[in-house]
Amino acid sequence: MTKVQKFLIKYIKYNSKLKRNLNLTSCSAMSSDTLKKRKTKVIRSDGGTPENKRGRAEGEQASFPAGLPLVGQRKLLSVRNQDVRVYNEEVELEGRDPEQDYVLYKSTCEALAKLMAEIQELKANGAKEGSEEVEERRRQGCVHFITLKKLNRLAHMRLKKGRDQTHEAKQRVDVLHLQLQNLLYEVMHLQKEIGKCLEFKSQHEEIELVSVDEFLKDAPAEISRPHLTKEDPHQLTLARLDWELEQRKRLAEQYKSSLCSKEKILKGIELKKEYLGSLQPGLQAIMQASLPVQEYLSMPFEHVQKQAEVARHLPPPLYVLFVQANAYGQAFDKNLTVSISGDVDEAKALSRPPEDSQDDESDSDAEEEQQNTKRRRATVGVQLDDKRKEMLKRHPLSLCIDLKCKDGSVLHLFFYYLMNLNILTVKAKVSTSADLSGAISAGELLNSESLLNCLYASDHGQETPNPGNRYQFDKVGITTFADYVSELGHPYNWVQSLGGLQFFGDTPQTEGAQSSLSASHMEATMKLLRGRLQSRLALHKQFSSLEHSIVPVSSECQHLFPAKVVSRLARWTMMTYQEFTELSFVQHVVKAGMMKETDLFFMATVERGTARLQAAVVLNPRYPDITPLFSLSLLWKGERSGRTDDNLRAMESEVNVFKSELQGPRPGLQLLTNQIQRLCMCLDVYLETESQVSDGSEGPREFPREKMCLRTARGPNRLKPFKYNHPQGFFSHRPRYLTAQQLKIKHQTGASERGEETEMRAVLAFLYICISAPVIRGTLSKTDAKKSSKVQDTEAAVAERPVQERALVVKDPQWRDVVREEKRYCPHAIPTRHFQGAVLGYITPWNPHGYDIAKLFGPKMTSVSPVWLQLRRRGPESFHITGLHDHDPGWVKAVRKANKKNKILPRLLFDGWSYQDYMSVLDSEDEIEEIGREVVEVAKAEGFDGYTVELWSQLGGNKRKELVHLVTHLCKFLKAGKLTCILVIPPAVSPGTNQPGMFGKEDFEKMAPHVDAFSLMTYDYSSPGRPGPSAPLPWMRDCVLKLAPQTQWRHKILLGLNLYGLDFSSHGGAEPLLGGRYTELLKEVKPKLLWDDYSGEHYFNYRRSNAVKHVVYYPTLKSLQLRIALATELGTGISMWELGQGLDYFYDLL
Repeated sequence: MTKVQKFLIKYIKYNSKLKRNLNLTSCSAMSSDTLKKRKTKVIRSDGGTPENKRGRAEGEQASFPAGLPLVGQRKLLSVRNQDVRVYNEEVELEGRDPEQDYVLYKSTCEALAKLMAEIQELKANGAKEGSEEVEERRRQGCVHFITLKKLNRLAHMRLKKGRDQTHEAKQRVDVLHLQLQNLLYEVMHLQKEIGKCLEFKSQHEEIELVSVDEFLKDAPAEISRPHLTKEDPHQLTLARLDWELEQRKRLAEQYKSSLCSKEKILKGIELKKEYLGSLQPGLQAIMQASLPVQEYLSMPFEHVQKQAEVARHLPPPLYVLFVQANAYGQAFDKNLTVSISGDVDEAKALSRPPEDSQDDESDSDAEEEQQNTKRRRATVGVQLDDKRKEMLKRHPLSLCIDLKCKDGSVLHLFFYYLMNLNILTVKAKVSTSADLSGAISAGELLNSESLLNCLYASDHGQETPNPGNRYQFDKVGITTFADYVSELGHPYNWVQSLGGLQFFGDTPQTEGAQSSLSASHMEATMKLLRGRLQSRLALHKQFSSLEHSIVPVSSECQHLFPAKVVSRLARWTMMTYQEFTELSFVQHVVKAGMMKETDLFFMATVERGTARLQAAVVLNPRYPDITPLFSLSLLWKGERSGRTDDNLRAMESEVNVFKSELQGPRPGLQLLTNQIQRLCMCLDVYLETESQVSDGSEGPREFPREKMCLRTARGPNRLKPFKYNHPQGFFSHRPRYLTAQQLKIKHQTGASERGEETEMRAVLAFLYICISAPVIRGTLSKTDAKKSSKVQDTEAAVAERPVQERALVVKDPQWRDVVREEKRYCPHAIPTRHFQGAVLGYITPWNPHGYDIAKLFGPKMTSVSPVWLQLRRRGPESFHITGLHDHDPGWVKAVRKANKKNKILPRLLFDGWSYQDYMSVLDSEDEIEEIGREVVEVAKAEGFDGYTVELWSQLGGNKRKELVHLVTHLCKFLKAGKLTCILVIPPAVSPGTNQPGMFGKEDFEKMAPHVDAFSLMTYDYSSPGRPGPSAPLPWMRDCVLKLAPQTQWRHKILLGLNLYGLDFSSHGGAEPLLGGRYTELLKEVKPKLLWDDYSGEHYFNYRRSNAVKHVVYYPTLKSLQLRIALATELGTGISMWELGQGLDYFYDLL
């Protein structure tokens, strides 16, 4: 304990003692009764408390330091007259200055600190505890403490007074706010009434009248009455209605005369039909006589005619399938045959009207029916069985399609139509020229029950695709259709599409069978069926070899393996789903949902010496499009798996991730055996490079080193080199792909790894020199070092002529021309529009060049959509638009200055909405009205011309009817405010699948009268897993025609054009390409630009230093010209995503 602490303790004790003495002194002049009364009585005449008075009395008795003012220094008691005078501190507070109190507080604190220092100094100089000097200073300190207490009370009183004043002001504000809310409510009510008045429509407004000019020109004077109608709009409307009535009367008379002429023509047609019918017997005789000729020439006209006669009695779905399959077989596939089987007479009876079957009933039949009614009624169970049989009844005619392969195998498909359920089912059977009973594990490959499973993704064919069937099943007690699949066949979705049937979960069923739907699926489905048969037959042969421990490798992949692989396949067996899920080393696959019950499961056992590698294989029905999945477990010196051993995980990656190089040329039917061979090779490397625990040698004695490896391990995980390099014959590690964070860590702490990389480079350089030294001597020359191909930098100057006149819009452009000319647009062509349709350009805040393009080429556009706004739902009937901070009024003014007719339509994205938010809004008219009011208010306040709304894709194609209702009401709100609404819609045909998209013709036709335009996203056709063009021309045409087969609303479609490109790599990645990066890549690789006639796009190929293949698709002048021409031909507008991503000279085409 320090001296200061000891002093403070003593000072506190002394202070309390001094207070007791002062209290006794002040109370000695008062009697005990009076003192008691004063302790409980508070005198309120002048304010104050007894304690205050006592404190002031003490202050008068004590001696104050010189120069310090006294607080409350008043005489409070007068014992002689017994007159008590008090004062009110609140009254005193009003007369006190806070600044002076603050100065007093500081001076008191300084004086108190000075006294404490003097007391400490006295004690340090040897003064005694009760000395006069110390006591005097203590008394002065007590006085200062009293002063501080007084100031503290005054401060608290000031604080309370301020709070009271604040509370009173807040109450006044609340009253004013309540009055404001009442006024706002009245304003809103008046606005609703005004809106109702404005929306009132008279019945005559629905009649489409001729224009005023045409009326005045054609109508007679007694109806038009120009002297009245030119100045009076009411009289003009009445006159136009009179003229409309006269015109309709005249047209009605013409209609009657047309009907008379039609009847005359029909009578003539009937006479000609009778004449043609008389020719039928002669034609049949000719056909019978020509039968030998037909057989000799292989032209079975008679058979075709009979099939056509029978086909007339097919139900509509089977008839559509029959016609389309025949057409496809004649046009593309001569090995496809179609035949009809079944009871034709029964089919004719079904098509006969009900009245015909009851006309010829005999008396005996009537008596028999009367006797049957007297019999005992059937039980409920028997009645349900009869109803089930009736509901599941097939049509008597069925269709058989035979697909023949080159090896003589045939896939027989039997199609049936369930009349009451309105669905098609199919059964499959395979006929082969060779015996396929040898492979035990291949038993499920050609099983008719599972052969066609998942021909398309997730199409298992176990449940009926018709949503209405579940209500029919409930009536007859059918729980699931899967119980009847083995008897009736599988109702796959692709079977319904081939028959022209289409069912939607949230939309009404399509009436009748659509021939166009069947034609669009026929070619793709037949190719998939033939591919499925070929893949299953190939797997059957491979399984036969694998069961005999033979791993066949395709000739195209021989170079991927060394000459000698010691590890061998010991066993290949089939597993059930239950057995697979019980394996401990596949639980991560089960939890991740990477396998399904419809998959096939196998166990491969690879052995070498005492080591045994178990590989659990998941084989998807869509093999080889979906590759097999391997999970590994090694039994050697304990059990290891890919979850516990990094090298086993790397082996799994070799067969699961780096599988594209093992697939070989399409269709890659031997991928499975190539993967197993690589597994054997990797096991050799694993065992031969495993370190010796005892003596530290490179490999265990059991497994001698036979593989040449540059490094046996790398990195902190000590990964082994599993990549085989051909033709050098050594194994190396695959390159590491680091994230940005890993690169940063590596840069900070990568001294040791840089040493490892330097060593690796040195070894590779040595091997390369040893292998290729003779080649280098024969290829170098003295002048090679001096040669260089330099490309002139892009000329910044503008061009005098547009690109059309500079011979740049060609199919064979040179990369040098693109680099040199891409910024040279023609300023003289900016005011001229070559494309007369609507043009919408998107811009984004993260691409500032787009803002400049919108200002520069504004005359060529009709609207600009900045990607600024998001609509968020804060609660019930509460919405808020965010992103307004990106709004740049100066830029908007500049765009409108360049083109006064250009509309600013910022994109409004429904962002951050949960599924429950969508459901709450779609089911509530009040919520929809609140959205409409919010968007109109913001547009008016910010000066926007409307919005480009994006919400359709958020629900993935669900709730389409409700979304149509929401968009329609939103457009009505915007139109009432004289604002424009453009809706962003996905493509009508799903990319790469030829399947209907999330937005269809029915949705388009419902909203076309209300929406001002539809921004159609006809781009992103290809993906990293399916490299190719961004927007093939045939696909873009189909997307438009699917939505608008007629031209009535087609002008409202804005055909989407991408101004960006994609760089696909053979490793399955895709990098977006903007204009700057594209020109840099052209300078770097100097490619030859190739033209794809089908898609109408340019592309080029190149390789990186790591031998990774790349293919680049990027728009060019020619590809954009073809798409603009397509928009002109179809009568649509265009929308560009996005301005600033493309090359500057693109806009000369608009």
